[in-house]
Amino acid sequence: MRRFLVETIVFSILMTIGGAVPEIFIVKLTLTQCATSRLLNLPVCALQAWPYARYREFLFRTFRADDGTATRKFLVDAFANSTFQTATYAAILLATGAPLHKCVALLAIGAASSAISGRILGWTLERMKKLLHADEPS
Repeated sequence: MRRFLVETIVFSILMTIGGAVPEIFIVKLTLTQCATSRLLNLPVCALQAWPYARYREFLFRTFRADDGTATRKFLVDAFANSTFQTATYAAILLATGAPLHKCVALLAIGAASSAISGRILGWTLERMKKLLHADEPS
């Protein structure tokens, strides 16, 4: 249960912050649109955190990234994050009423930034699970 809670909280916090920054500063969503998007995203994050962590672990085992180089970890985290998040994010943006052209722009930005955010998310998940003694399988 501890592992589940750590993964959910870390995932939710990082996805909220990571989503708000480009929504406000790059695409120029209104604060209301961004707040709506982030609020809609919180329950989605809570539902996605555990499956994402399992998916990421599966990819790390498949590509032997745990024992691999920093580049391999970076690539696997980037792939995991971008393939897992894009469709859900598109649905959330459309549900907020963001114009289609802004949705397309945000999804393109999301794809480009997934490499960085994927590794940050993966590294943070690993560190927080170790710090809180939640790194044993559920």
